[in-house]
Amino acid sequence: MYAPSNVDRIEVHMSATALVVELLVVGSGASLWLTLLALTVFDYTWLPATFSVDPILAIIALPFLYVLGILMDRLADAAFSKWAKRLRDTAFPTKTEFQAARVKAAQKEAVWAMFEYGRTRMRIARGWAVNAALLTIAGNVFIWTRLPTDVPRTQITAFGSVCAIAVLLGCCLSWKDLIESETLALKGQT
Repeated sequence: MYAPSNVDRIEVHMSATALVVELLVVGSGASLWLTLLALTVFDYTWLPATFSVDPILAIIALPFLYVLGILMDRLADAAFSKWAKRLRDTAFPTKTEFQAARVKAAQKEAVWAMFEYGRTRMRIARGWAVNAALLTIAGNVFIWTRLPTDVPRTQITAFGSVCAIAVLLGCCLSWKDLIESETLALKGQT
């Protein structure tokens, strides 16, 4: 039988609203590159030149974005887990020490609220890092397979790739700074 640990109980304190918003933000990024992939596969010429989005469709899209956010969060967690462990191991050689520091921090509500806010930002940063990488790939595939040859594809590719890679690098650096700050703060709690 599974008995929840103190760390499991800590995670429950996270605001449900913050989690939903976080997953919607990450899921919206995934919807961008998935849309580009769909337009690459199914073409875009059948779409009307101008169209408007009915507000009811936006409401219907929210659960889809939420699920995409969950999937991207898991993918980003897997992609960043070794890097996170390496960064945390500098301050906490064992997982037990790290968990003990989290339990101690959770006992102080103001300190834990700060950690929750930082963790939300970390999850958004790592999710968007993965989204930016996939957006770069999907965008370039779309540009080179679907846009007409009279369109300046090279310039569009260069501009889009530079922007997406800048977002990717910015998110990775932000995530790294946030992990290091959290680790130092947790170390200060012990």
